[in-house]
Amino acid sequence: MLINHKISIERSPIHGWGVFTIDDIQENTLIIQSPGIILKGPSAYIIKEIAEYTYPFNRDVILCFGYASLINSSDEPNVKFEVDIENKIINITTIKNIKSNEEITFKYL
Repeated sequence: MLINHKISIERSPIHGWGVFTIDDIQENTLIIQSPGIILKGPSAYIIKEIAEYTYPFNRDVILCFGYASLINSSDEPNVKFEVDIENKIINITTIKNIKSNEEITFKYL
């Protein structure tokens, strides 16, 4: 599991907790690799408390652990996620340069 040393968990103005940069991070930087559990089918959304910490994947969702579960959604995201199904890992990569103290976000849907 990878967690970039340039990120931290802080209170978020978007929602609850969020992931923030400690220093500038360049575009195309892998900042988080997080293990997860694939929850099958629409029943995965039944538990509302869990739904906000999951990543959509086909018709299922992935419940991630660690920093990845705290990344908030934005219509102007600065990271993307890719699913490594074989290893059950989510890779979070920057899609643009991110300045120090900026919240890391991606677009949920």
